[in-house]
Amino acid sequence: MKIAIVGPGRMGRAAAQAALDAGHEVVATLVRGDSIDEE
Repeated sequence: MKIAIVGPGRMGRAAAQAALDAGHEVVATLVRGDSIDEE
């Protein structure tokens, strides 16, 4: 599964590590103002 993490802070890094440990792919770390809308 591809995952985008919201927030580059401590919780975002912990969530990214948990996703990686579970075998998922972290494809982006989003910050305020970023958009993930697909066209």
